[in-house]
Amino acid sequence: MNSQRVPRRSTYTVLSAMGYFLDGYDLSVISVFTYALLQYKFWHYTSLELGFVSGAALLGGAMVGAIIFGPLF
Repeated sequence: MNSQRVPRRSTYTVLSAMGYFLDGYDLSVISVFTYALLQYKFWHYTSLELGFVSGAALLGGAMVGAIIFGPLF
């Protein structure tokens, strides 16, 4: 008897939907952080620097998530 359990299709659907949900969540958090940087002027960023900070946050989060959770799936 095969003891390995195969996930159902709904499991894959939920996992895929969570990926889209978390991506949207990341984008909304980064946009609020970008707004806070501009509004409260902790540092004076140029447009290029602000774009780099926002892009690095998204890329860094995706890279860390792929490194940590990639081997699990």
